[in-house]
Amino acid sequence: MLKILADNWDTKLVGRAVFHCCEPSERLLSFAKEHNMFIGVDGDITYDQKKQEFIKRVPLEMLVLETDSPYLLPEPLRSRKEYLWRSQIPLRGTNEPKNVIIIADVISKLLNLSCEVIAKKTTENAQRLFVM
Repeated sequence: MLKILADNWDTKLVGRAVFHCCEPSERLLSFAKEHNMFIGVDGDITYDQKKQEFIKRVPLEMLVLETDSPYLLPEPLRSRKEYLWRSQIPLRGTNEPKNVIIIADVISKLLNLSCEVIAKKTTENAQRLFVM
């Protein structure tokens, strides 16, 4: 895949491309850094330990949050446990955009940053990616 991307890379894609649901691969990360791409983080960050270690090596400026709804339901929703977020709102069921807060919360713990910082920075990143 990386060879195809490299062979067909267009400078118009700089800052406008994302590895959706990015696998924990140093080769993908290196390519993304080289080509000023974003790394998409989904619900599996909540239970995939390899992805958790990988995300620690991704610069915050490269992260965008994704839910991949209705797939990749984050824990604890995946195992049908109830998750109480700060507002004490119970979250569970089918994956949907509102669950992105769970992804942000897990990343905040992994990077030792506040959830607010993660939300603000990844929102800025998404706005740059989608030219908003």
